[in-house]
Amino acid sequence: MIKDPRLKKLRNAVRQKLIKSELLNFRMPAGRIELLYQIAEQKNVNLSTLLRDWINERIDQECQTDSKPPTEAQIEYLTEALDDLTERLRVLETQAQSYSVKKPAVKAKPKTAKVAPKKRR
Repeated sequence: MIKDPRLKKLRNAVRQKLIKSELLNFRMPAGRIELLYQIAEQKNVNLSTLLRDWINERIDQECQTDSKPPTEAQIEYLTEALDDLTERLRVLETQAQSYSVKKPAVKAKPKTAKVAPKKRR
């Protein structure tokens, strides 16, 4: 994050100039550049066109909101997860009920004092 307001202002000016020029420059390893040229040749397009299309597709993906409908695979996964959680909840509820049911208290027999029989004389 840029803290110096002068530097921030200068950076914004440079950014605006680059935006107006419609050009981007960036570095990439030579091996990757060679692969990009090969892919462009296979697709029979100019390298610039290939890169522009890829970047635009990615930008569109990043800008999409979550409002798009879920895929069938996502729906299936979520349905299975919901079924699993529902079953686990049912088991927990059953266990909770068995613990909360009060068993009748067993009354202890009253203790009677054992008195030794009186001896007869």
